[in-house]
Amino acid sequence: RDQRYDAVLHLVTAADGARDFYTLENNQSRHESAEEAIGMDRRLRTSWVGHPRLRVIDNRSDFNDKMNRVISIVCNLVGLPQIPEVSRKFLVRGDFSMLGATSGFIQEFDVDQTILVVNRDGVDESVRRRGSGGVFSYVHRQRVTGSNGKVREIKRGINEREYLTLLQHADPHRKTLRMKRRCFLYSDTYYVLDEIKNIFPPVSLLRTQTESIGTELDLPPFVEVEEDVTNLEDYSVMNLSTLVAPQRKFEYETRLVANHNFLTKGAESL
Repeated sequence: RDQRYDAVLHLVTAADGARDFYTLENNQSRHESAEEAIGMDRRLRTSWVGHPRLRVIDNRSDFNDKMNRVISIVCNLVGLPQIPEVSRKFLVRGDFSMLGATSGFIQEFDVDQTILVVNRDGVDESVRRRGSGGVFSYVHRQRVTGSNGKVREIKRGINEREYLTLLQHADPHRKTLRMKRRCFLYSDTYYVLDEIKNIFPPVSLLRTQTESIGTELDLPPFVEVEEDVTNLEDYSVMNLSTLVAPQRKFEYETRLVANHNFLTKGAESL
């Protein structure tokens, strides 16, 4: 499912938040009462919880603005110029092992995110493995900062072979971030909670996408928020991974020496 669709946009039924505009008169195929429509709508969007690019478009504005939000999200996803979405990020704490008991339905994944060595200025690259129950999906991410300071992010799905090949270029001076990812819906907003335990001190981050930095959020009360870290570089993947990984550094340098010896030997035999 997560590899079949690049993104999932769920438009909340008018019955939930815009009841005056929900009617059976303009659609012969519609026969549900407002309460039934709300129930079906919530079951449908819950079924998509866990998809890496789920967006929920609610009814907090009129229909034209709702459509404009859809267009803006699609443009951002395909890389067309638009007002970019803002990834809001919060430092949180607590025991999240029983989160499902308080938040309702959640999806849990094991995620490995690895920074790659890149020899180009203004370009960061990483690969991500995400999965559950032994089934994994893989993503290659490239983040390009232009001369004007604007950042463009390109993500593409890759297969396991490509992932393992790219891992050969893992930055020896950075750790792979290993995290437990929990995805859930609260108050018509899709949240992702990443618990990163292989760094010290451990860090837990709650993330969501909004139209702007000023968008008001109804944060889940079952998660204790310590600080809004949206604009703090200390909590970026690049900075969180800066701990030197001695074993990886050794393996990387060993490969460089082996490649050098192979090329030298080949040149001498010519």
